[in-house]
Formats: sequence, structure tokens, C-alpha cells
Amino acid sequence: LGVVAVFSHSKRAFENGDARLLEGFASHAAVAVQNALSYERESRIADVLQKAFMGSGTLKTDRFEIAQVYQPAMDESLVGGDFHDVFELPDGRIGLAIGDVSGKGLAAAVHTAMIRYALRAYAVEGHSPASSLGLLNRLVGEQTHHDTFVTMFFGLLDGTTGEMVYASAGHEPPVYMCDGTGLTLPSTGPALGAGIEMDYEEGSIVLKPGCVLLLYTDGISEARRGKEFLGTEGIGELLGTCHEMNSEDIAECVYRAA
Repeated sequence: LGVVAVFSHSKRAFENGDARLLEGFASHAAVAVQNALSYERESRIADVLQKAFMGSGTLKTDRFEIAQVYQPAMDESLVGGDFHDVFELPDGRIGLAIGDVSGKGLAAAVHTAMIRYALRAYAVEGHSPASSLGLLNRLVGEQTHHDTFVTMFFGLLDGTTGEMVYASAGHEPPVYMCDGTGLTLPSTGPALGAGIEMDYEEGSIVLKPGCVLLLYTDGISEARRGKEFLGTEGIGELLGTCHEMNSEDIAECVYRAA
């Protein structure tokens, strides 16, 4: 609802054209106000969803220390498709997931929530990382719009032996820094929802004491100064300078550099 009041100092009455012009102004204003209210409602709903599936991302065990940083580049992108998850399974293993769902706003938040909880369900059912990504690939293809795709890394970490079995659907390659040497964990299959039906492969790595595994989204690797991107190589060099910190400080170190 709105009111437009116009007073004329002229003795001449308003003409029909004046009324039509004012009605046009009022109509445009009404649409703008309605869109703003709708966007505000959508943002509130999406924000609740975002907070629900981001979780703390922090975990400490006798052998491992896990921490996270989540920070949108701009306030208007607060609700996006980036997500991470850390959860313990009944057999004592730790699930580590990070992903990026295309799009922003409520639609991306809904898709992200669906994917996050479906992944947890597959893991609890006993599916391997490769099998879980295969099931998610089918789910994304069937339950989302054709232009929706998801990159994701998912690993299952044995808290006793330090071995992590993982699969990656086109996600940014995690960087593992150990004894001053860095290596990356490459993708083992295409992004989810890309329309490619295939079996995802798996990799494995043993996380040794004193070493660091960094998972991240493209907001880190694509951070740039001028035309120079930070990139995976830059992230590896950065980890070389801060890998001896605790996990929380390492996450902050990478974030500040980006």
C-alpha cells in the first residue's frame, strides 16, 4: 500500500496525462517495494537454512583437531551455496565434507540443505565416499533444476589409524602439508548434476601427526590481487608458513591471506 500526493500551485487542474504519469510512478514504486519485501522474506528464510546446515565445523579428538572459517565476500552473498560439514559416525570414523552448490539465495540454500543431509544419511547407511557421491549425483540430477551442479569433496577419516578414504566431485583440490612438503588431492570424478552418469573413484591418504589437511572452496583459490590469483600453488606456499599453528589459527591465516 502506498500514497502519492501531488499539489499544484497552478490554477489549472491536472490533466488526464498527469494522472496517468503519476499512476505509472506509483505502479513502479509499488513493484519495487513488493520486490524488496519479498527479497527480505526470502533472505530471512535462507539465512535460517544457512545457519542450520553450516554447523560448528569444529572437532577435537585424541589425535585430530579440526576448525573452520566461513566468511562471505559480501553481505548480499551471505546466503550462498558454499557449505562444510564435520560429523562422527557410529563406527568412530569422522566424515569431512565441503562443497559448493551453484547459485545463491533461497534456491541454493534449499539444495544445499538437501545435499548435506542426504550425504549424512548415505554415510550412516555405510556407503563409501565414492558410492555416496554416485548417489548424490543421481539425486542432484533428479531433484534440482537442469542448470544446478555441485562440486564436493567427501572423506571418511579413521580417528585411530589416521587413514582417510575420499572422493572428490570436481571440487578444489585439498592441500596436504607434511614435513614441509605439500601435495594436492585431485578430483576423482565430475561435478554432481553435470549430466554425467559414472562411477566415482576413491583415493586414500594417511594423515600423520603434525601435518595439515586444508579443505577450501574457490573463494580462496580465486582470491586475487590485480590479475594474480592465489591459486592452489599459492595456498600450498601459504600453508608452508603457517602449518605449525593450531588448526583454528591456520584457518584464520589462510582466510586473512585471501
